[in-house]
Amino acid sequence: MKILFTFGVWIIAAIVLFLSQNPKSRTIRLMLMILGSFFILYGFILALYYALESLAWIT
Repeated sequence: MKILFTFGVWIIAAIVLFLSQNPKSRTIRLMLMILGSFFILYGFILALYYALESLAWIT
């Protein structure tokens, strides 16, 4: 279940970054790219946390 949630975050990031390719203004493009980057970073943090949790390093 945790892996599906992490993949869901990455899928949202991919969709947001795809939508940022052709916006009507540069401001919207910048905001979408920042949002997509945030989701990618959040996905990596979740993946790292779940990996360490499965190794029982985090209780």
